[in-house]
Amino acid sequence: MDINNPLIILIFSMVALTTVSITHKLSPISLDDSGRNITIDGLRGFLALFVFIHHSNIWYAFLHNNVWKLPDNAVFANIGKTSVAMFFMITGYLFYGKIRKSKEINWNQLYISRFFRLYPLYFLIICVMLVIAGIQTNWTPVTYFSNLMVPVYKWFSLSAYGSPNINGLRDTLSIVSGVTWTLVYEVFFYLSLPLVCVITGKKTPVIYILISLSAMIAFYLHPLNKIYIIFFVIGFIASYLKDIKLLMSFADTKACSILISIIYIILISNFHGIYEWQSMLLCGVIFILICSGCDIFGILKIKSARLLGEATYSIYLLHGPLIYITFRMMLDNSIKNFSIVEYTMICTLICVVLVSLSYLTFKYIESPMINFGKSVRFQKTIVEK
Repeated sequence: MDINNPLIILIFSMVALTTVSITHKLSPISLDDSGRNITIDGLRGFLALFVFIHHSNIWYAFLHNNVWKLPDNAVFANIGKTSVAMFFMITGYLFYGKIRKSKEINWNQLYISRFFRLYPLYFLIICVMLVIAGIQTNWTPVTYFSNLMVPVYKWFSLSAYGSPNINGLRDTLSIVSGVTWTLVYEVFFYLSLPLVCVITGKKTPVIYILISLSAMIAFYLHPLNKIYIIFFVIGFIASYLKDIKLLMSFADTKACSILISIIYIILISNFHGIYEWQSMLLCGVIFILICSGCDIFGILKIKSARLLGEATYSIYLLHGPLIYITFRMMLDNSIKNFSIVEYTMICTLICVVLVSLSYLTFKYIESPMINFGKSVRFQKTIVEK
């Protein structure tokens, strides 16, 4: 068996859907259909799962040569890249849709709810990462306490100032599989929304305009790759196009599902990145069609796919520590002697644990924090057309 065999993607997907279904039967949660784009809900879970598969492939090479780099195989490199791109599109789609439809926006409420959506689980994961780093370095400080606190602060600030090694532990970033960088883009996007309101002709309180303007200046000066803005914009475009009746009618056909499948296969197998305009265009077409209602042969609307979608953020943040604990702390050097079949079997077991644990962290950590964020009340700030 080849570590780059595309069948691995199918196997992991089936395992994940089966696992989340069983976990749901043991510990049910309710799915909210009100005001939701169900196909997007189903899509999100697969995107997070594909990021896990992407990093599982990276780890195989990392364990053998100690170099953290993208897979040489285009398919396993691109399922990760396209998934992150679509995550950004989803964010743009959802929040621009809210701006378009809302006559008033409670900015305080929005930012508080976003904080409780992103940070509690992130805080937990970074705490887990620090414990792992402590264990791996035998709890022996290699420098002064004040010097240790600088990298810790950087990690707790959503990696906005980098992702440094902790207490001299080489490749500390690999504990979280390097996923935290995307959260900085998410935060900058949220901070840009008041300016988006102004651009679209809606009145916005001056204080939020100034905060947003300052954030955009900081974003411009920050050494972040500005090309990712394009993916948020594609989400904006999808928000406009999804209600076109002709597009909705086509999205509801089998032909659309076939078209998306063909485009996706071309996208992940024939490009060497997501930054080429052709790959951006193809990725955008897929996303717009899904936003318009294409469920890809019904897969995105099945209950297990939507349940997986609920656990998206947990899958995204938890898979790194689970992989690290398994390969670096439990199996250590013996993993190098495992065959590809054995390695794949271990990753399959990790997938089972990951999906089950992510489902539970959504239910008992994410969901309560989301509800708490929504329960905080502030005086509304009016946004008018």
